[in-house]
Amino acid sequence: MIRLIGYDRTEKILLGFPGIWITLLLSGCFLCDMATAGNLPGLRTETGTIPWDSASISQSEKVIYGTDDRIDVYQETHAGRVGWAASTCAIVYASDLTAAEGEMYSLTAYTYRVSGYPACSGEPFSNQPTAAFCTAFMVGDDLIATAGHCLTASDLSSIRFLFGFDMLNGATPKLSFHADQIYTGIEVVHHGGTGDFDHAIVRLDRSVVAPGATPLPLRRTGTIPVGDTIGVIGHPSGLPKKIAFGVTTTVRDNQHPGYFTANLDTYGGNSGSPVFNAITGLVEGILVRGAADFILESSCFRSNEFSDTAGLGEDVTKSTAFESYVPALSGEGEGEPFEGEDEGEGEIFEGEHSEGESEGEGEIFEGELFEGESEGEGESELLLVPNLINLTPAIAQSILESKGFVLGSVTEKYDEAVAADRVISQDPEAGTSALPGAAIAITASLGSKFAMVPDVVGKDLTAAETALTEAGLLLGTVTKEYDPVVVLGHVVLQSPSASSAVDRSSKV
Repeated sequence: MIRLIGYDRTEKILLGFPGIWITLLLSGCFLCDMATAGNLPGLRTETGTIPWDSASISQSEKVIYGTDDRIDVYQETHAGRVGWAASTCAIVYASDLTAAEGEMYSLTAYTYRVSGYPACSGEPFSNQPTAAFCTAFMVGDDLIATAGHCLTASDLSSIRFLFGFDMLNGATPKLSFHADQIYTGIEVVHHGGTGDFDHAIVRLDRSVVAPGATPLPLRRTGTIPVGDTIGVIGHPSGLPKKIAFGVTTTVRDNQHPGYFTANLDTYGGNSGSPVFNAITGLVEGILVRGAADFILESSCFRSNEFSDTAGLGEDVTKSTAFESYVPALSGEGEGEPFEGEDEGEGEIFEGEHSEGESEGEGEIFEGELFEGESEGEGESELLLVPNLINLTPAIAQSILESKGFVLGSVTEKYDEAVAADRVISQDPEAGTSALPGAAIAITASLGSKFAMVPDVVGKDLTAAETALTEAGLLLGTVTKEYDPVVVLGHVVLQSPSASSAVDRSSKV
């Protein structure tokens, strides 16, 4: 047997077979240095070749173990992180997007595989599809940042930047997208190579108007201290977007001028992900490489586990390595309380100002007017209505109150495309002006009116009931009978059958 330990900064796999061990350690960014100046397919995360089919994938309960802090966007309750996630996108192949009715597109997704192997039992997210080969994030109205090894200028025509590739619930990925969520790169503004300063800044074909997406603020000076807590948002292994902020996820080393190292829960596909300061909300850098992600057993793959202080760690290109190619945002840092900190001397956050100061005579800052000032003679004091689409009502209310508004009426209705407990529409619309204290009405989704019946045959009664509950269904009549094959206490038959579409809250 040959055991290969490969330090590939994108796919990162440990191959294990019994027998003689030969260890091959690829240090640094060996594969990055081997890349040609053109396309970089060898540095992209594999997305698989087997089409994803929910009916054929095991719906076993997702497991979070050890220091794996990854959660799906719909599980996140932190308003800031939900907003940051909306500004983070997947990089997918254009050929995997197919035009549908109207301005909609369908995404071809693939079964979660690593080098052709299926996930071992208990591997997190094994029932989810893969589609992304890298991650990117907004740094301007029409600018995104990503890892340099994810693309070059010659790749732009064959790839797309896709916002909203998330799980709608525990079993349903979003695979249908409006044109407003899909963008094409037209220019590589700057490419930092694939080594110690790995990054790329790309201009898109138009300004981003995807729901909730806004440019993310960057650290522009200094460096984050060792020991500070951080988090990451992206598409590990090409999966639907994951948010990973752990209380023990911190900076390990920051001595190199181009990057710092941390114990982030990241995988291939996270390349290009924004790495956030958990306290200030500033983007500290771009995830670019790290230690081995997987161990291949004889018939499956499993995540490679490290303690918080073990392993090689994950490298993050510092935002100071590329911030000069990104125009500063007005009031950079909006959307997160900075606990009295600011990114630059004299800057004002959240539309506030020091006593007796103003940004400029009669000027508006962040869409708000300063106390006692007016935009023009006889004009009313107006505020810009924030974008609440795809947020939970609770988070929408929090954001409205922070912007000087109140939550108005909340209407609920079924929606086949929007996850339950997410805002479908708002009145007034985002970007319009309204008086301070105005009530903003929202319509929230009840999810799909129909539920897909999961396959519970072979599960014990507790697991069957859990699966039904997660699918929005109820456990119906339970009868008992002898069976020569099925283990005692496990389901022999079910009605309705698996994959049947039934009214939500139906009994099975």
